[in-house]
Amino acid sequence: MAFVVLTSFFLWGWFVRLPRKRVILGGVVFGILWAYFLGVLLTSMGRDLRHAVVVLPGEARFEPFDHATVHFSLREGEEVFLRRREDRWVKVQRRDGKVGWVTAEAVEKVILPRGEKL
Repeated sequence: MAFVVLTSFFLWGWFVRLPRKRVILGGVVFGILWAYFLGVLLTSMGRDLRHAVVVLPGEARFEPFDHATVHFSLREGEEVFLRRREDRWVKVQRRDGKVGWVTAEAVEKVILPRGEKL
């Protein structure tokens, strides 16, 4: 869709005989704005897929290793956000902002309907 709009803009500028520099500058500005809004849209859509619930209570660690230092505890049923996965470990963030690593079996993804929050 963006390609069609951008192409239409260029053709309109070409046939109306606007200065080429203005047409090119307008196209570049439009392309940058389109990329920004597309990025915001994709980011907001992806948020719904990062919610999770703790299914096995345990401890979150500073690093994704069994012997890493414990950072905080997680209770069963606690809501967290998934940040990253590394082998059998998942980086989670609590609602208070604390971030730590837990085993992937300790959390379960929750897929929410679009726009709904936990």
